[in-house]
Amino acid sequence: MLTRFRVNNFKNLLNVEFRPAGLNLLIGQNNAGKTNLCQAMHFLALTSRMPLKDAAQLVIGEVWNLTNAYQENRLIEFEINARLKADDGVNEFSYALALEVEKHPVTSIQTLKVATETLSLSHAGVESRPIHNQSGQAEVLDETHPNQPTTLKVRIPEGNTALCKLFDEQAHPHCLLFRKYLSHWVYFNLNPLALRSSRVAGPFPLISPAGENLGQFLSTLQNQMPRVARSVLAALRRIEPKAEFFAFSHPDPEHLIWFLEDKEAHRFGVQHLSEGTLRYLALCCIMVGLEELPEFFRPPPLVMVEEPENDLHVNELKPLLARIDPSGNAGQFVFTSHSPYFIDLFDKHLDGVHLLKAGLSSTEIVRPDLAKIQPLLDDMPLGELHFHELLA
Repeated sequence: MLTRFRVNNFKNLLNVEFRPAGLNLLIGQNNAGKTNLCQAMHFLALTSRMPLKDAAQLVIGEVWNLTNAYQENRLIEFEINARLKADDGVNEFSYALALEVEKHPVTSIQTLKVATETLSLSHAGVESRPIHNQSGQAEVLDETHPNQPTTLKVRIPEGNTALCKLFDEQAHPHCLLFRKYLSHWVYFNLNPLALRSSRVAGPFPLISPAGENLGQFLSTLQNQMPRVARSVLAALRRIEPKAEFFAFSHPDPEHLIWFLEDKEAHRFGVQHLSEGTLRYLALCCIMVGLEELPEFFRPPPLVMVEEPENDLHVNELKPLLARIDPSGNAGQFVFTSHSPYFIDLFDKHLDGVHLLKAGLSSTEIVRPDLAKIQPLLDDMPLGELHFHELLA
């Protein structure tokens, strides 16, 4: 479980600290930094399994606009504190990554390389440092013999983190546990055009951030885990009561066309479904999948969802939100929203409400004062309190 995330010099985030609860809501005006905070966490997660350049390209779509425009600082800094349960007990991890940015004098394209990277571990009263990486010269803890761990000196290829380049489960079990946890940080900004895509793409069991592999996900789910597919359909019937089955057609290896089918075998193609239905179906897949496939997500994930209320009536989101364990033990959720009606759903989860305020050059995260907010809720719903700027 993530207890602390700090980022510095990433877009409009300067020395911003985020301490999430189990169920979280990021609110604030446009350009306050809600998406940037999610992108910072998503980017850091991706650096644990791919080169830095590829992670930046996937998250931002470019590699020339990562640092804060008002700063001359060449370092982007990330820090994580997380508590993970495993077979050997509770592990307290601290991870710090500083990336050096080099800008081409003509094109302004930024290249990234690791300046420093440190993974520290506290387990059963014992402190250790599984990774210490200085500009690609890394010291890595070898735990092949747990009672006598040794330190190995390793050269890490430029443009990669050490965490990304460790694979031996016997030698680096705690490093790989932490990397597996980061790989479960998932980000969704569902796009109706992408949700209608017939392209085969993306790994199971995850829907891609925009949702372009939704059809492939449903097909794999129905073929390999029909019970879970039935649960998704059951959740979908709240807004599409005729949906009884998923049906599929494979015109070629690179494309898959999918349909909803009713009891009389009438088919409704994806192009005939509303944007709200598609978005709701994708949210059902995310929520139901995490709930019914916990074996795929150990350690429990961190799930970020941008503006889930788009194209949907807020009443349809209530049952999906009710599926989430607010303790975070089964996974933490971070939502962004501008909808006062969706914000209202968090009136019982005020510890997870985070207000982002934009300054001239940076963003600030403000936690509402619960002692002041609670009495106001007797007269005004949470979304209206936010509208009247009474949460700061």
